[in-house]
Amino acid sequence: WTDTRCSGCLRQPDRHGMNYIFFNNVPEDLRNTKNSQVTGTAIRDLLKSEFLSPSNARALRSLLYQIFQQIDGLGGPRIGRRIPRYEPELLNRPASKVEEFIQELGRNDFKSLFELLETDGSDWAQSYCIRLGLQFYAPFSRVLAAKWSYIIEDRWYPFGPDERKYWESSSNLIDSNLCDIFEKIYHLGQFRVPGSPYWFPSSLSRDGHIKNVDRVWKSSLREFGWPIAPIKMYGSRYRSMTRLDWRYLYRIEVEERERIRANIMAKLSKF
Repeated sequence: WTDTRCSGCLRQPDRHGMNYIFFNNVPEDLRNTKNSQVTGTAIRDLLKSEFLSPSNARALRSLLYQIFQQIDGLGGPRIGRRIPRYEPELLNRPASKVEEFIQELGRNDFKSLFELLETDGSDWAQSYCIRLGLQFYAPFSRVLAAKWSYIIEDRWYPFGPDERKYWESSSNLIDSNLCDIFEKIYHLGQFRVPGSPYWFPSSLSRDGHIKNVDRVWKSSLREFGWPIAPIKMYGSRYRSMTRLDWRYLYRIEVEERERIRANIMAKLSKF
């Protein structure tokens, strides 16, 4: 039935995210199962998997229904009726083993991960992109495509004024530690792709940026023996521990606070 999928739902230009959800969550043996042999039990087990977040379960259920409707429209077996309806157990499941594992991680665990990423010479762009993706409150796609021009003073704005009405409200503060990281990223990027406007330029084109970080992300998780899960899940845990760290600025004198901020802005203005 994946042959039918290839001719329909996932080939639309705005469905790249659904491609990712599909191929990362539907097992190969199920994708290769003949239409007539796809069972409701197999679909239900897939949607109830502990490795599938509730939001991805909803998205995948909708996508599978569209695929099976296409098969029905082409004269194939009526598989759509085998899709389970929305049920509480599919939407409000207890925390999975993966989620429980992630919630047990502490600051030192993430510190070790960051040290590995920042010393990994195999792909600096993927490594630092993961590092910032875990840090920032923003869709990971915005980190992948981030531009230097979206850093204003000591903040990064994931969206520009032409992309979102309240674009100012989504800014992320850049502290001294992040400023040092940005210095490294800038010099690495400009050395490899001079003049690129992106934080993480593609090695194939000056006008492009990297598209994914799957290889480095999965190899890093395997290095630590951590379960494979989206960056979003690990990032939520890390940010929940560090979201108030910036408050230290209000425990120091105003003059010193402004000096630190001015120093950060002076460094960032060079990028």
